[in-house]
Parts: sequence; structure tokens; C-alpha cells
Amino acid sequence: MDFVKQYRNFVNSHYFSEGLRMTAGILIPAFVMNLFDLLQVGIVMSLGALCVSITDSPGPVHHRRNGMVATTGAIFIMSLLTNAANFSPILVGLLLTLSSLFFSMLGVYGARPGAVGVSALVVVLLHMDESVQVQMPLLQQAALITAGGAWYTCFSLLLYSFRPYRMAQQTLGEWVQTVATYLQTRALLYKKDVNYQSIFSQLLQQQGAVQEKQAVLRELLLKARQIIKESTPTSRLLLMTFVNVSDLFEKIITSYSRYSEMHRQFDDTPILDHLYELIKQMADQLEEIGLAIKRGEVTGFNTQLFELVQWIKEEEEKLEAKEMQPGNLELFLSLRRTIQNGEDIVKQLENIQHNLQNGIQPKELAQLPGIKNLEKFVDRQPIKWQTLLDNLTLDSDIFRHTIRLTVALVAGFILAETFSIGHGYWILLTILVILKPAYSLTKKRNRDRLIGTVLGVLLGLLILQLVKTTPALLVIMVLLMAANFSFMRTNYFISVLLMTPYLLIFFYFLQPENFRTLLSDRVIDTTIGSVIAFAVSFLLFPTWEKDKIKPLMVKAMEKVKDYFATITSGISGEVTTTQQRLARKDAFIALANVSDTFNRMLNEPKYRQKQTEELQRFVMLLHMLVSYIATLGYYIRSSQQHDATQIVVAAAKEIQQLMENIINRLNGEVVENEEGKWLQKLNDHSNQLHRQRQSEVDNGMIETPTRVAFYELKSLAHQFNLIHTSAVNVKKLADELKLED
Repeated sequence: MDFVKQYRNFVNSHYFSEGLRMTAGILIPAFVMNLFDLLQVGIVMSLGALCVSITDSPGPVHHRRNGMVATTGAIFIMSLLTNAANFSPILVGLLLTLSSLFFSMLGVYGARPGAVGVSALVVVLLHMDESVQVQMPLLQQAALITAGGAWYTCFSLLLYSFRPYRMAQQTLGEWVQTVATYLQTRALLYKKDVNYQSIFSQLLQQQGAVQEKQAVLRELLLKARQIIKESTPTSRLLLMTFVNVSDLFEKIITSYSRYSEMHRQFDDTPILDHLYELIKQMADQLEEIGLAIKRGEVTGFNTQLFELVQWIKEEEEKLEAKEMQPGNLELFLSLRRTIQNGEDIVKQLENIQHNLQNGIQPKELAQLPGIKNLEKFVDRQPIKWQTLLDNLTLDSDIFRHTIRLTVALVAGFILAETFSIGHGYWILLTILVILKPAYSLTKKRNRDRLIGTVLGVLLGLLILQLVKTTPALLVIMVLLMAANFSFMRTNYFISVLLMTPYLLIFFYFLQPENFRTLLSDRVIDTTIGSVIAFAVSFLLFPTWEKDKIKPLMVKAMEKVKDYFATITSGISGEVTTTQQRLARKDAFIALANVSDTFNRMLNEPKYRQKQTEELQRFVMLLHMLVSYIATLGYYIRSSQQHDATQIVVAAAKEIQQLMENIINRLNGEVVENEEGKWLQKLNDHSNQLHRQRQSEVDNGMIETPTRVAFYELKSLAHQFNLIHTSAVNVKKLADELKLED
């Protein structure tokens, strides 16, 4: 592992910037107030800043602002209500129940409104415990916590105004690096003795990561008025790079052949090893481009990539002259296309690097196909009461999660009150952060929280044993806090591991005489909260992924069919670039949703899993199907009208019907056998051109119209056959699968 590169990636990531911003925004009120001997006031303000920071996630600045303002208002109200009810455990329990029911349901509107609800619940839980209460009037305390929230909001927006494009640059760079990781994994398909199942599993997970980061980036770029509306050098460059890398990713996922056949034919030659090295170097170049974007710098371009491509092309021509026969013609065509695709990717990489170095002129961006319709690529979810009301049913995952969370919090509250647990709010906070809508996520968070807390306590004890001076401990606490926030969204285990010692140091400063009791309380309370969260997630209205995967499979197949239909509409010129990109986006997202659901199912109890081998094959086949369709799109965009166009169009309709039959079969409907007469006619016409071309070659006729027509039609026919074969295999799996709605 290149630790230097890992370090550069981390310190230039938006996660690290977010960690620093949150740490500074939370601690500054406490430090400033302490200078005036008002530490208690500062701690209350820092609490408000902490709550608001929860909603300060990447996104358009007006969304971030609205989320932080809404949180500031919510914590003011909940601070007042909780403090007013604290004299009666019954009132507190009632408030906790109602708050959990309402604020948890905000998740139906998306991640940011859900974070607002979490922030409001955090205020309720913290104010319920006497050990964190401060001696001041209720209104004053609510005003101070609101002031802390307002301070953090202004602080975050002020930082944004200084560098308005910084978050978008960092997010774009990280997305580019995720695409590079995907490309690097795809290179492994060209190594000898490859484990296809393992590689495709990795590719599916990484494609999901690419889609997840791309969704965040779409929100950040395409909903930001400064970027989509204004024309500045930086905004133009961000948009151009986003579009170029999106198209580059489509080219990366293209697939030209069955890899096992390629290996059987060419493993005795070094050509596949050379391809592996080329793709690996392309991935390294893309990784450097991503890092350069994050740092706001310009990276050099590896010109040896062109030399390597040219050398591989020459080696392929020698191999073709030596070994190509009628029986392996398609494999050599696939090899040639793969090399050509590699050359195209290198050219695109050079173009992206050139743009980063020289910038983008307004007319260049305006000429980019589909640039005026980029806003169509983002989904908008208005805040409507009807949406909330429609989800008040056990069919809604959010409602089921709300019930589970409410029951778990009330159970934790009753337990803490009954046994007078010293830091009972730790139990409730543990439940709040661990319990998630999906069982597999709750299980993972549970494990990370327990192990991270125990190791964090040991780390905290070690720090307190070795470091005795207050300034040094304060510095360590701040560093641990910043690191904790930096890993909070990417690695929960490390986040907990770092959070526990900084909390121990904080409480050591506040209550050194009760420190040993605090240590035991931390471990015990975390364990109790974890047990309650796990038990409730397992027993109360559990949501199992096997029950959700069928509609996602149907939707994925529908989006794949739409993608194929949109791409093949280009044969007669009836589709725009925007329509193709929208169809591609929808297909990628639907495939990622199925893959994510399947991976979560594998973390559930064995008896809750169903037909895992068949489902894995289904997901892999869909992945290959999308790759073949993307490749077909490349051929159609570069092909010309010829005498077989009507046959190609008819064959496309035939395959669309096959895909429609798969959807019907997944829905449990009877499907009649399909005819493949038009695909057969396409193959017959391709073979006829092949024979005609062979005759021309035998007569010494090299450059002829037949040569161009043959290679064009052969490429289209080959992709149609791959798509048809994959679709037939998907249909066979659909016949085997017995899934519940």
C-alpha cells in the first residue's frame, strides 16, 4: 500500500475538511466563553453547534443553509420542552415517544431532513440526563443552545463564501478516484487464472460506490446556482469534467467479449498481460487526476500511455497475421475493439487533463451535447404533508424503523430510570446511532460500536496514563475529535474508536473525581444500548432484504430495457444525447440498488436468505447486460445507415420483447416462447458479408466498401448476440427464482 498516496488522499478529502470544520465550529464557543470565565455557557453553545453540524453534509449551499436553519429552530423548541418536562419522568417519557415518532418520520423526505430529526432527538436525549444539566433558566439555556446552532450555521456558510467551489472540487476528485478504483479492478479480468466471481462481486460493489458518490455530486453540481447558472472558469471546468468522466465511465464498463474465451485463445501469448498493464496505468492516471482535482492543482499526463497503446496495436496485428482463422475471427475482433477502446480512454484522459490545465471557454461548454439539460439529471422531492401521511403504514420501511426506534428508546429510558443508571443518556444515544432501517446496517453498527468503545476506552486510559499535562491532553482531545468527525461518514468503527478517548478526556477535565465510574458507565451503557437496539431490530417488524429484492429486480430489468430501447433508437436517429445519458443513469442506479440490497441480504441470518446463488448470478448477468448495451451504444453512434438497417431495427425490437417477457416472468406471469428470426437474419446477413469480404481478400482487394460495411455490421451483430444470450440467461434465472413481493 502506498501510504504517502493514502495520506495525500485523506488530507485533501472533503471528509477531512468536514472534520476540521465541525471541530472548529463546535469548540470555538467553549474556548471563547472560557476566556471570560463562562465555560458553562460555552459548553451549552457548543452543544447547539454539535447538533447543527449533524446536518452540515455535502450538498448545494441553499440546502445546507435550510437544513441548518431548520435544525437551529428545532433544537430551540426541543430544548425548552425537554427542560420543562424534566420534573416528571412520565412527561419526559411521553415527550420522548412523541419526538421519536415525529422526527424519525422526517426520513421520508430524504437524508438531510432525516438528519434534522436526528439532531432534534439528540437535544432531547442530552437534556434528559441530570449529569449534563446546567444551572440556568430554561429560556436562557434554550437561547444559548440556539445561539450555538446559529453560530455554527454562520461559521459554515462563511467558510463556504471564502471557497465556494472547494467542496464540489473535493467531491468530484473523490468520485474520479472511485472510478479509477473500478477501472483498476476491471483490469484484473485480463490476468491469468482470474476468479471471475470474486472480480465481478468487487465490480458490483465498486459500481455501487461510483453511483453513490455520483448521486451526491449531481446534487452538489446540478442544484448549485453558482455552478449551473453562473459561468465562471471554475464552474465551467467542474461541469465539463463531470460530464466527461461520466462518459468515460460508460466507456470503461463496455464489454466486448466473454473473458473466459479470450483467455483460452490468448493466454499463451503476452497480449492480455500487456492489456492488463495498459488498463492499470490508465487507472493510475485517473487516480492522479482525481487527486489533482481535490488539491486544486494540475497533474502531468503520462504520455507513455499512447506509446503503450501503439505498441499493443502492433503486437495485435502481428498476432492476427500469424494466428487468425475463420474460427477465431470474432475473438480477434473483440481483442481489436478492446485495444481501440483503451486508446479512446487514453485520449479522453488526455482531454480531461488538458482541460484541467488550460480551462474551459464558455463556447466549449455550450457546444457540449446535452449541457443545457443537465438539471434533468437530479431528482427533486418537495416537502409535502401527503408524503408523510402516505408513509404511515407498515409497508413503509421508514415507518417500521420509526416504530422500532421509538420502542427501543422508550425501553432504554425505562431501564435507565428504573435502575438509576448514572449516564442513562448514553444508552439512548447508542440506540439512536446504531438502529438503522436495515437489519444488516444495524448489525454492523452494533459490532463497530461495541468493539470501538472497548478499544477506545483502552486507548483513552493509555493516553491519560502517559500524558499528564493539561495543554497536551487538550491538544490530543482536539486532534481525536477532528479525526473522529473525519471518519464519521466513511468508517464508523474508526470514528467510535477515536470518539471514545476524546469523550473520556473531556469528562476527565470536567469530573476527574468520578473518572473511574465514568469508564465503567461508558462500557456498560454502550453494551445495554447495543443489546436493546439489536433485539428490537431483530424482533419488531424486521425488514428483511429478501422481501424487498423482487420489486427492485423488476425495476432494474425495466430500466435495462429502457436503456436498450433508448440506445437502439439511435439507429434511426430518434434519440438525443440527453435521453441516452438519462437512460444510462437510471439503469446504473437501478442495478446498484439491486446489488446493494443483495449484499445487505448476505449479512442477514442464513435462514432469512433465499436463493443467494441464483440472485448473485442474476445481478452479475444484469451487470454484463448493461456493459454490452453501453458497448452497443458506442457502435451505433459511430455507424452509418446501410442496407441492413431495417434488419437491425427489427432485431432490436425482438430483444426488447424478450426483455419485456423477463419482466413479466419476474412478476409471475406466463410467458410464451420468443422467436429469434430477425436476429438470425442479422447473423445471416453478417455471414454473407463475411464471405464476400473473404472473397475480396483472396482476390487482393483490401480497401473496399464491403470491408467497412462488414466490420460495422459484424460489430453490431456481435453485440446483439451477446445481449440476446445474456437476456436468455436472465430469463432462465427468472424461471428458477421464487421470490416474494
